[in-house]
Amino acid sequence: MSSASEKPAPIHPQLQSPFFAVPTEIRDAIYRYLIPEHIHLFILSGSVQATECIQRDNDDDPDCLARGASKDDSVSSTDHGASLLSYYRHLCSPWATHWRCDEVVWKPYHGRIAGHGPFPSVLLATCRRLIHECWRYMADHVIVHMNEMDMVEAFVSAASSVDTGAETWLTSNWLGFMMWSTKELHIDLRLPFEDFEGLEKTHDQSDTTSKVFDPWLQLPSVLCRAVNLQRLRIWLDHDGKGSWSLVNERAMLAPITRLNEISNLDIEVNLPKLHPKFESTERHFTNGNPEPAFPLHRRFRQRYHIGNQGDWCMGASHEPDFPLLYELAGPEKGKYECGDMTMEELEICERSIWREGKHPYDEKPDDMRRRIEQLRLQLEQIDHPV
Repeated sequence: MSSASEKPAPIHPQLQSPFFAVPTEIRDAIYRYLIPEHIHLFILSGSVQATECIQRDNDDDPDCLARGASKDDSVSSTDHGASLLSYYRHLCSPWATHWRCDEVVWKPYHGRIAGHGPFPSVLLATCRRLIHECWRYMADHVIVHMNEMDMVEAFVSAASSVDTGAETWLTSNWLGFMMWSTKELHIDLRLPFEDFEGLEKTHDQSDTTSKVFDPWLQLPSVLCRAVNLQRLRIWLDHDGKGSWSLVNERAMLAPITRLNEISNLDIEVNLPKLHPKFESTERHFTNGNPEPAFPLHRRFRQRYHIGNQGDWCMGASHEPDFPLLYELAGPEKGKYECGDMTMEELEICERSIWREGKHPYDEKPDDMRRRIEQLRLQLEQIDHPV
């Protein structure tokens, strides 16, 4: 039975420690050196773990160049094979663009990465005052990432075990403390396509058979109680070769839409671009139709995939989503000789091809050139009306 008398004793000030004798600003500078700006929370052996985020600028390249196997002829066949397996593993990482972080987490060892040591869990196993200060610093300065649904489930479960009126002496539940104290949360989920299909059936038929997304559906009620949370960033994709447009994104984002309506959170969502052949106003957020009240950013989807996870012999294949003609944009690219065709021009032209019931790969160079010339004339008239 919980009562005020069961609270732990007050935190000892540790005044005899030289470390706590220095000003708070200096201690914060030390924490800044030891604690990374971004951390991932994940489940390992049934418990919540944390690791530093080591994502680099080009790790989200849709052509997956940063994930590639070495093509250096001096590399031995054995090393090249290991590199190729690593490449395949990166392509199917459930952590998506954080595949580099995923690789470090599941390696049998944790070395120093990019000049930074592993996440300093040892700091959270010292005296209670230091733990308290580390949590306070992390709440103010650290961005928390979650990349798997089981971590979201643990996050939601923590809501039922933490008293929102509790003080910051919650040293026995650091996940609970981070939930109530963090200011920015990123949820990046790359889930099996079959799970999205199950969610759509649940959404359409008011069925309760699909339990995979239960934690996701509970997020609004949980995050509304996280009074310190200011920013929420959502990144979504499925792990299949098919177009993202096969997913009912309106059903998937229904909880986030509801959260936006009942909270003051700064919410942003990042989704793959829609394919003109499959997009639907009922299932997707399309141009010219009611859009979510929060910013929704569209990106180019990963363009290389493998077969089944673990079935490395199948190799990687080029399976682009919209736009298929992605590689033709930019200077000196493509066979259409249209000058520096911008990505915006290419997308508009390819969209018109799909809407005419044609396939972009069947478009003749002369026809493509005419499309682009007409498009540029139309854009010029918009920019400089008579």
